[in-house]
Amino acid sequence: MVSGLSYHWPSVANWMGPGHQPTVGGFLYVTLASIACGLVVSTVRWLVVDTLLHLTGVEQSQWRLSELRENLPAFEMFVVFTYRYYQFHANCFVAIPAWFALRFLNEQTIRVEWLAALVVIETLLLAGARDTLSKYYGRTNEILSDESRVSKIVLP
Repeated sequence: MVSGLSYHWPSVANWMGPGHQPTVGGFLYVTLASIACGLVVSTVRWLVVDTLLHLTGVEQSQWRLSELRENLPAFEMFVVFTYRYYQFHANCFVAIPAWFALRFLNEQTIRVEWLAALVVIETLLLAGARDTLSKYYGRTNEILSDESRVSKIVLP
């Protein structure tokens, strides 16, 4: 994202541009800009991708947070091994087209092969996001839901 922004803002290009010696200030600015772009991408992911996946059948969970204390290590494991992968897939699903759009708005040519690759990559990322989110919900439901509806936890 920050790379795409450098096409439109000369100050961002100066932080990243070739031919400039790296500086501590440039490093800090790029780091802060990357964090800000990541937060924007995560918000768009929450608004668009989460909603889309819930509309396509991934059931949103209703957890009993009172169960969290005794199941915290398992919950943390599910976050690390499934939800972080969901965030990666879904955030890339948002960020890659945004970079393409920023590049296109700068009137740089985008070849047809790149657009085809974009469609393939976006399809894979959305499929990965759907799979990891449903696994995260399913596994977490098993430890944080009403025990009368819960079966045994099965890990791969």
